[in-house]
Amino acid sequence: MGADRPACPVGWAIIVVCPSGFPSSIPIYGRWVDEATGVAEPWSLVEWYTCPDEADIRALVLDEWTSLAPTPTPLNLQPNTGWVYATVPTIAFTDDTPLIHQATLLGVPVRIRATPSQFTWSWGDGSETDTADAGSPYPDYSVSHTYLHFEGEVVVALETTWSGDYSVNGGPWIAIDGTLATHSGPVTVEVHDPRSRLVDCDLNNNCIVGQG
Repeated sequence: MGADRPACPVGWAIIVVCPSGFPSSIPIYGRWVDEATGVAEPWSLVEWYTCPDEADIRALVLDEWTSLAPTPTPLNLQPNTGWVYATVPTIAFTDDTPLIHQATLLGVPVRIRATPSQFTWSWGDGSETDTADAGSPYPDYSVSHTYLHFEGEVVVALETTWSGDYSVNGGPWIAIDGTLATHSGPVTVEVHDPRSRLVDCDLNNNCIVGQG
């Protein structure tokens, strides 16, 4: 503003970092200049240091959040042979590891964390399982589905719901409104229905199979 720039008002605190963790804006001074004479009025304060509005910050974070595209969680089945037995549990599990997205908002580093919080397994026989449990493989499995006396193909799919929070410049985590969803699969699985049979065999392995 030149050599005649005004001094800061006495006793007014200089704000460098706002409580939100974002930097404050710098003060704004202004003065009128007579175009005909070139005479300028004294400088006057237009706006002192200000912090960004919390609603504006959350709007920036939400915009960054909704643009995220998390990698879909894996759809794991046991057995993983492409076929399963009816009446025997089919084990399912995925991964609930959070994903961290780095961004710079208003010149400040912001971390946005996406965490798998809900899983919806569609088994292909008209039934679903909604759970917050990511499951685990055999023998300590916790998520499974049993096809009851069914023979044929089913299509298994997984929808994962992600919850979010953010951290400004290494500060505490703050929850984000709204969730994201990803879809894994579908995977086609052949279901075999085991049935018992009465078998009458002679010593030459000639067998007569009866209905059990």
